[in-house]
Amino acid sequence: MGSKLGEPEGSLEPEGSLEPPTRLRDLSVDQLRACYVEVIGRETQSHDRRYLMWKLRQAEQGRVPTGPAAHRGASSIPVEHKVLPLRMPVATVEALDGVWQRQGLKSRMELFRVALGHYLASCDEGEVARLVRG
Repeated sequence: MGSKLGEPEGSLEPEGSLEPPTRLRDLSVDQLRACYVEVIGRETQSHDRRYLMWKLRQAEQGRVPTGPAAHRGASSIPVEHKVLPLRMPVATVEALDGVWQRQGLKSRMELFRVALGHYLASCDEGEVARLVRG
């Protein structure tokens, strides 16, 4: 016999039960979604049958967090720095790495700060240029 939904793996049906154990593969997508809410403790937008079955099995084995989703809101800790994404072709990055090394700078980031500072100064943005250069 298999396990019932929401019970530990390997649990058996009580003797004398008229209902056979429910298997995930026998459930419709709507039934799987209802089980998801019951077992996981939150709604899902998924209608993917295989994903729902996998997620329910993972929850029964204690491998996924259950209960309401934790909010990823703003932290109460003040942020002093922000990371700015900068995507460039590999060949460009390799060429820039050669530049900062030849110029005796400490890192690629220092090259970016110096270059941005020079650009801002040339645009009459001296105060911002000083902030960038640190």
